[in-house]
Amino acid sequence: MKLFLLCAFLIFFALLSCNDEEIVDQEIMVKIYVETMIARDTLTDNSNFEKEKEKILNRYNVSDSSYANTLRNYKENKELWDEFFKESFEYLDTLRKRNDIK
Repeated sequence: MKLFLLCAFLIFFALLSCNDEEIVDQEIMVKIYVETMIARDTLTDNSNFEKEKEKILNRYNVSDSSYANTLRNYKENKELWDEFFKESFEYLDTLRKRNDIK
């Protein structure tokens, strides 16, 4: 019986840890999102875009799965998505004002 409980506990713990993907800080997420959207719009070759996206994620020390999970989390919550999108536009405007993008 003890062996069964131990196995059940370990399986339960393993399942919980698999679903516990890191959520990226919103300020960092905004920068990654905007910079990847700029890359998507400016790079014509998809392989170049994927390389640039990887560079952007590495710059902020964020995994692709954490980025995707956080983006999915925002999209599932209208209030979070609205706030995230508002901050994304503000960051984009900041980049335009600094002439970092045209």
